[in-house]
Amino acid sequence: METAAQNKKDKSKVWGSRITAADFFQRRMAGVDMRLDFYKFFGYASRLNYIWWLLELNAVILLINLPLMFVFFFMEVSLWMLPVLFITGFSIGPSLMAAFEAMPYIEDGIVKHYFECLKKNWKKSLMMWALIWTLIMVLVADILILEIYGVMRPLKWCMVVGILFVTSFTLNFFLVWTQWGQNKKDAILLTCKLSFVKPIRFHLDVLILLGTVVLLGQKPIYLFWYGIAVGLFLIYKNFQPIAKFVNERPENQAQNICAK
Repeated sequence: METAAQNKKDKSKVWGSRITAADFFQRRMAGVDMRLDFYKFFGYASRLNYIWWLLELNAVILLINLPLMFVFFFMEVSLWMLPVLFITGFSIGPSLMAAFEAMPYIEDGIVKHYFECLKKNWKKSLMMWALIWTLIMVLVADILILEIYGVMRPLKWCMVVGILFVTSFTLNFFLVWTQWGQNKKDAILLTCKLSFVKPIRFHLDVLILLGTVVLLGQKPIYLFWYGIAVGLFLIYKNFQPIAKFVNERPENQAQNICAK
């Protein structure tokens, strides 16, 4: 009885441990029952599907923002090109909100859910994005004007910081809006609160974007085909501890606020 129990205990240790592919085949040749480790190994391997799913997401985002991509890659951004950039950039907001709302379904047909979310929310997201995009364009115009005349360089860097702050707030606002489905006013208030309660994770979004550009920028083809989707996916994952924190607050549980 003791020997059988000990063998069972040893086998459970083997099943529950993390092994490499080499260890797996070595133990299998030795006659050790590795069925559960086999399933675990291929469970990890299935994560490689994210390479394809993120490629799909990146492709549809590029498709929706095709005019903006053309301006960005083939035209020089200058003060006189800002009206064209302003008009073509209106697609960013709806595509951003659709990407965040479809992100939980990345393993269940990300393209289908992306277009469903885009169709459902494009109007309300466009109205909010128009205000944000106008503010960003005003800051960009100020930077270009200061650059042309070469004056007040410290003010120029203040404008850059302002753009980064607006970008961080916008990303978190769309995450909050899609996570709990609140009305616009409540989503803005909750986003403002989170900027003070969870400031590090809140503003980590900008660093994630910049880091994605720097790392994938070493190979521009990777940046083009994966940059947007990888950045948004990492931002979405970075937000999940914040979502868990909000859901676990007693006052939010009482109000039945929960993530999708």
